Formats: sequence, C-alpha cells, structure tokens
Amino acid sequence: MRVLIVDADEARRDRVVSLIEGTGSKVSERMIDCYAMLLSRSGHVAGALKMMANWNVEGLQRKIGLVAAPIVFASGDRDRAVPPSLAEEAARLAPRGAFRGFPGLGHLAHEEDPEAVAALIRDIAAAQKS
Repeated sequence: MRVLIVDADEARRDRVVSLIEGTGSKVSERMIDCYAMLLSRSGHVAGALKMMANWNVEGLQRKIGLVAAPIVFASGDRDRAVPPSLAEEAARLAPRGAFRGFPGLGHLAHEEDPEAVAALIRDIAAAQKS
C-alpha cells in the first residue's frame, strides 16, 4: 500500500488555485498566496459566505429601474462566477446603465489587470465632473 502525504499548506494552496481557476481568472503566485492566507481565516470565510447568502438578485432586478444615477456594470468576459450576461442585463434594466467588458479577464479582473479597472474608474469619475 502506498501512502501519499501532502503538506496541509500545499493542499490549501492547491484548493485556492482550483477556486480561482473556477472563476475564470488568472492571478499571480503572490495573489494565490494572499488568497490562501485569507481562506485560512474563519472570520473572512464566514463573512464572505454570509454576504453571498444574503444576496437578493431578484430584488435588485426589480428595483434597478428606479435608479436615476448613471451606473456602469463591468465584467471580465471570462468570468465564470458571475456571467457577463448578468451584468449586461442589469445595464439594460437601469435607465442610465452601461456595460463595460474586460476582454480576457475573469471574475477577479481588478487583480488581473488593475490598470484597466482603474482607468475605467477614472473615466467614470471624469464623466461625472463634466
């Protein structure tokens, strides 16, 4: 009988890699280490699960047409956690909604290409000043 011994930190890191890959994102080794640290903290995991458990997408869809302010919905086109089609639909439902896609990025677009996301935020802020 062959026994395979796997280091707990290595196993945790492998699970984190699988989790991130499942979102459609590709992040640096440093970010994988950061996520491994976050996911080792029960308070962080509990908070994230509580946040997701309390999402009310249907309620948002019913009320988004009441939002008078401009809203930009952004999504990486490889996002497998929240499909870009949902962001596009939300943009259509909002009276002043817009959609911005990030080609080649996944759910963690802000970490994969922070400059592109920052540029979008700057563009939105500049448009509000004029």
